[in-house]
Amino acid sequence: MDPRQRARVLVVTFVGLLALHGWVLTRMIARQDNLIIVLLLVAIALFTWRLGHYAAIAVAPPAVESSRPGNELQRIRFLVPVLAGVFALHVWLMTQMIAAGENLFTAALAVGAGVIAVRVGAYALRYRHLRRAATAA
Repeated sequence: MDPRQRARVLVVTFVGLLALHGWVLTRMIARQDNLIIVLLLVAIALFTWRLGHYAAIAVAPPAVESSRPGNELQRIRFLVPVLAGVFALHVWLMTQMIAAGENLFTAALAVGAGVIAVRVGAYALRYRHLRRAATAA
């Protein structure tokens, strides 16, 4: 997939994530759950930041390709612990939503946790492939 097409797909993904988290935010404001409100605001700020990044790439992709194996390995080493933390947060939030009887939110969080787990698995496979290629060269 070329960088512009990938960026467009990610723009749509982040717009969807913003809409979903915005909707959950309105529900949590109504419940007056301050901790989850703060966590949602942080997530919305990060999604907005990434949305701007990918929107810029969709319009004008960078002239220099930064997908050298060393850069990609470094990116994976950074992202996997971040995603593991986000996964743990989603699981904790699922326990909170189960306790509150919020089945719809629990299901949404389960889908999110599943997507994160699949993404970590894909990164693990990609990391192993890049390491093998680096040692073979």
